[in-house]
Amino acid sequence: MSAMDPPATVTSVTFGIGWDGVSAGGRAGLDLDLSAFALDAAGAIVSDQHFVFFNNAMSPERAIVHAGLPSAQFQETMTVHTGQLGSSVRRVVVGVTAYNGEGNFGRFSGGHIAVSDSVGGQLADYDLYLHMAGALAVAYGEVYRDGGGWRFRALGERFDSLGAMAATYGVNV
Repeated sequence: MSAMDPPATVTSVTFGIGWDGVSAGGRAGLDLDLSAFALDAAGAIVSDQHFVFFNNAMSPERAIVHAGLPSAQFQETMTVHTGQLGSSVRRVVVGVTAYNGEGNFGRFSGGHIAVSDSVGGQLADYDLYLHMAGALAVAYGEVYRDGGGWRFRALGERFDSLGAMAATYGVNV
């Protein structure tokens, strides 16, 4: 995984996931999900409301927004509005999981994640289907404070489930 840093003028970073909609085994209706964790300086969730996913689509300050509406390029997006994040938020980790444990990323033909900034620059693009075929859940990347600005870093940390990822960051599940 490689990544580029957003320019200093960036006000938001968007993560988008897409896939062909049919599994590599021919099963239709498989679903990948994005989740985000707003973490403090100790690496713990700021509050359970700062765990953003399909059942909690927005952080309290509206700085992190999940959208599950399909577009031409993505089935889901997660946007981090960096200027709206509270001062206690030091980083936002964004993860990808298969909905309801429907299998590993190798079942999602064409599965990919891309990261872009508010000025149209692409920060990262990664093929989940090809490079994370055996993964069930992954903390893909993070947006983190660096001095007076924000940077992006690819992570690639694997987890057994969304619950395991949430527990790692201190979410009460």
